[in-house]
Amino acid sequence: GLCPELPTDAAAFVINANPDIANAGPDNATCVPAASPLTATFAGNAPGPGVSGDWDQISGPGTSVFTNQTLFNSGVQVTLPGIYVFRWTLDNASCQSQDDVQISFGRDPAIPVPTPNGFCGLAGTLAAVAPVGGEIITWSLVGGPGTATITNGNQIPATVVVSAFGSYTFRLEYSSGSCVPQGTNVNITFFQP
Repeated sequence: GLCPELPTDAAAFVINANPDIANAGPDNATCVPAASPLTATFAGNAPGPGVSGDWDQISGPGTSVFTNQTLFNSGVQVTLPGIYVFRWTLDNASCQSQDDVQISFGRDPAIPVPTPNGFCGLAGTLAAVAPVGGEIITWSLVGGPGTATITNGNQIPATVVVSAFGSYTFRLEYSSGSCVPQGTNVNITFFQP
Protein backbone atom coordinates (compact mmCIF):
# COMPACT_ATOMS: atom_id res chain seq x y z
CA GLY A 1 0.00 0.00 0.00
CA LEU A 2 0.53 3.62 -0.15
CA CYS A 3 1.79 5.48 2.92
CA PRO A 4 -0.10 8.64 3.77
CA GLU A 5 1.89 11.82 3.65
CA LEU A 6 2.70 13.17 7.12
CA PRO A 7 2.17 16.88 7.60
CA THR A 8 5.23 18.86 8.66
CA ASP A 9 5.30 22.12 10.54
CA ALA A 10 7.84 24.76 9.79
CA ALA A 11 9.93 25.87 12.75
CA ALA A 12 12.05 28.95 13.08
CA PHE A 13 15.10 28.96 15.32
CA VAL A 14 17.08 31.96 16.44
CA ILE A 15 20.66 31.11 17.31
CA ASN A 16 22.39 33.76 19.35
CA ALA A 17 26.12 33.88 19.64
CA ASN A 18 27.44 33.16 23.11
CA PRO A 19 29.05 36.09 24.86
CA ASP A 20 32.76 35.99 25.47
CA ILE A 21 33.71 33.52 28.19
CA ALA A 22 34.06 35.48 31.43
CA ASN A 23 37.40 35.31 33.22
CA ALA A 24 37.49 37.21 36.52
CA GLY A 25 41.27 36.81 36.85
CA PRO A 26 43.33 35.01 39.49
CA ASP A 27 42.48 34.88 43.19
CA ASN A 28 44.43 37.50 45.08
CA ALA A 29 45.50 38.69 48.52
CA THR A 30 46.31 42.26 49.46
CA CYS A 31 47.82 43.68 52.64
CA VAL A 32 47.90 47.44 53.15
CA PRO A 33 49.38 49.67 55.87
CA ALA A 34 47.20 50.13 58.96
CA ALA A 35 45.71 53.54 58.04
CA SER A 36 45.23 52.83 54.32
CA PRO A 37 41.93 51.95 52.61
CA LEU A 38 41.36 48.30 51.67
CA THR A 39 41.63 48.38 47.87
CA ALA A 40 42.42 46.06 44.96
CA THR A 41 42.31 46.15 41.17
CA PHE A 42 40.50 43.44 39.22
CA ALA A 43 42.15 41.55 36.35
CA GLY A 44 39.08 40.36 34.43
CA ASN A 45 38.97 39.92 30.66
CA ALA A 46 37.75 42.77 28.46
CA PRO A 47 34.35 42.24 26.82
CA GLY A 48 34.25 41.99 23.03
CA PRO A 49 32.08 44.08 20.69
CA GLY A 50 28.40 44.08 21.65
CA VAL A 51 29.14 42.54 25.06
CA SER A 52 28.83 44.38 28.38
CA GLY A 53 30.56 43.55 31.65
CA ASP A 54 29.53 43.93 35.28
CA TRP A 55 31.22 43.29 38.66
CA ASP A 56 29.16 42.25 41.70
CA GLN A 57 30.08 41.35 45.27
CA ILE A 58 28.91 37.81 46.06
CA SER A 59 30.18 37.49 49.64
CA GLY A 60 32.42 39.10 52.24
CA PRO A 61 32.27 40.53 55.74
CA GLY A 62 31.69 44.13 54.59
CA THR A 63 30.44 46.12 51.63
CA SER A 64 32.29 47.22 48.51
CA VAL A 65 32.44 50.22 46.19
CA PHE A 66 33.69 49.87 42.60
CA THR A 67 35.52 52.66 40.77
CA ASN A 68 33.71 51.56 37.57
CA GLN A 69 31.48 48.49 37.98
CA THR A 70 31.38 47.82 34.22
CA LEU A 71 35.15 48.01 33.59
CA PHE A 72 37.10 44.72 33.44
CA ASN A 73 40.03 46.22 35.40
CA SER A 74 37.96 48.28 37.84
CA GLY A 75 39.23 49.11 41.27
CA VAL A 76 37.32 48.07 44.38
CA GLN A 77 37.37 49.29 47.97
CA VAL A 78 35.90 47.26 50.84
CA THR A 79 34.85 48.35 54.31
CA LEU A 80 36.24 45.46 56.42
CA PRO A 81 39.23 43.12 56.23
CA GLY A 82 38.49 39.53 55.24
CA ILE A 83 37.80 37.26 52.29
CA TYR A 84 35.49 38.52 49.55
CA VAL A 85 34.14 36.84 46.40
CA PHE A 86 33.36 38.98 43.36
CA ARG A 87 31.63 37.92 40.13
CA TRP A 88 32.51 39.18 36.62
CA THR A 89 29.55 38.80 34.24
CA LEU A 90 29.69 39.22 30.47
CA ASP A 91 26.33 39.75 28.73
CA ASN A 92 25.40 40.09 25.04
CA ALA A 93 21.70 40.82 25.82
CA SER A 94 20.64 37.20 25.29
CA CYS A 95 23.36 35.07 26.91
CA GLN A 96 25.61 35.49 29.95
CA SER A 97 28.93 34.08 31.09
CA GLN A 98 30.14 34.45 34.70
CA ASP A 99 33.33 33.81 36.63
CA ASP A 100 34.20 34.41 40.30
CA VAL A 101 37.39 35.67 41.93
CA GLN A 102 38.33 35.55 45.62
CA ILE A 103 40.30 38.42 47.17
CA SER A 104 41.60 38.48 50.74
CA PHE A 105 41.90 42.03 52.08
CA GLY A 106 43.99 42.82 55.15
CA ARG A 107 45.67 45.65 57.03
CA ASP A 108 49.00 45.31 58.79
CA PRO A 109 47.83 44.49 62.31
CA ALA A 110 48.88 46.55 65.30
CA ILE A 111 51.36 45.07 67.77
CA PRO A 112 49.35 43.77 70.75
CA VAL A 113 50.04 45.22 74.20
CA PRO A 114 48.61 42.76 76.75
CA THR A 115 48.55 43.69 80.43
CA PRO A 116 50.60 41.57 82.90
CA ASN A 117 48.55 40.76 85.97
CA GLY A 118 48.16 38.59 89.05
CA PHE A 119 45.00 37.09 90.52
CA CYS A 120 44.07 35.50 93.81
CA GLY A 121 42.42 32.22 92.81
CA LEU A 122 42.17 30.19 89.61
CA ALA A 123 40.20 32.76 87.56
CA GLY A 124 41.23 36.05 86.00
CA THR A 125 40.86 38.48 83.14
CA LEU A 126 43.14 38.77 80.13
CA ALA A 127 43.34 42.48 79.29
CA ALA A 128 45.08 44.58 76.63
CA VAL A 129 44.85 47.72 74.57
CA ALA A 130 42.12 46.93 72.02
CA PRO A 131 42.99 47.17 68.31
CA VAL A 132 41.24 49.83 66.23
CA GLY A 133 41.81 48.51 62.70
CA GLY A 134 39.32 45.66 62.65
CA GLU A 135 41.94 43.02 63.49
CA ILE A 136 40.93 39.53 64.59
CA ILE A 137 41.83 38.93 68.24
CA THR A 138 43.12 35.56 69.46
CA TRP A 139 44.18 34.68 73.02
CA SER A 140 46.01 31.38 73.59
CA LEU A 141 47.92 29.57 76.32
CA VAL A 142 51.67 29.27 75.69
CA GLY A 143 52.61 27.44 78.89
CA GLY A 144 52.15 27.06 82.62
CA PRO A 145 51.76 24.47 85.37
CA GLY A 146 48.25 23.48 84.26
CA THR A 147 45.62 23.92 81.58
CA ALA A 148 43.58 27.03 80.85
CA THR A 149 40.06 27.61 79.59
CA ILE A 150 39.71 30.98 77.86
CA THR A 151 36.18 32.34 77.47
CA ASN A 152 35.64 34.93 74.72
CA GLY A 153 39.17 34.29 73.44
CA ASN A 154 38.43 36.51 70.45
CA GLN A 155 37.69 39.58 72.56
CA ILE A 156 39.35 42.08 74.87
CA PRO A 157 38.96 41.51 77.74
CA ALA A 158 38.70 37.71 77.90
CA THR A 159 38.19 35.60 81.00
CA VAL A 160 40.40 32.66 81.89
CA VAL A 161 40.20 29.79 84.38
CA VAL A 162 43.33 27.72 85.04
CA SER A 163 43.62 24.26 86.58
CA ALA A 164 46.59 24.92 88.93
CA PHE A 165 48.13 27.86 90.76
CA GLY A 166 51.32 29.41 89.41
CA SER A 167 52.70 31.55 86.60
CA TYR A 168 51.30 31.16 83.06
CA THR A 169 52.28 32.65 79.74
CA PHE A 170 49.48 33.70 77.39
CA ARG A 171 49.78 35.01 73.82
CA LEU A 172 47.67 37.75 72.34
CA GLU A 173 47.66 37.81 68.54
CA TYR A 174 46.13 40.28 66.09
CA SER A 175 45.55 39.17 62.50
CA SER A 176 44.00 40.75 59.43
CA GLY A 177 43.34 39.02 56.13
CA SER A 178 46.51 37.84 54.38
CA CYS A 179 48.81 40.08 56.44
CA VAL A 180 51.43 38.63 58.78
CA PRO A 181 49.88 38.33 62.28
CA GLN A 182 51.43 40.21 65.20
CA GLY A 183 51.64 38.60 68.64
CA THR A 184 52.94 39.36 72.13
CA ASN A 185 53.30 37.10 75.17
CA VAL A 186 52.27 38.13 78.67
CA ASN A 187 52.84 36.52 82.09
CA ILE A 188 49.84 36.11 84.39
CA THR A 189 50.20 34.67 87.89
CA PHE A 190 47.43 32.88 89.76
CA PHE A 191 48.08 32.91 93.51
CA GLN A 192 46.68 30.45 96.03
CA PRO A 193 44.45 32.36 98.50
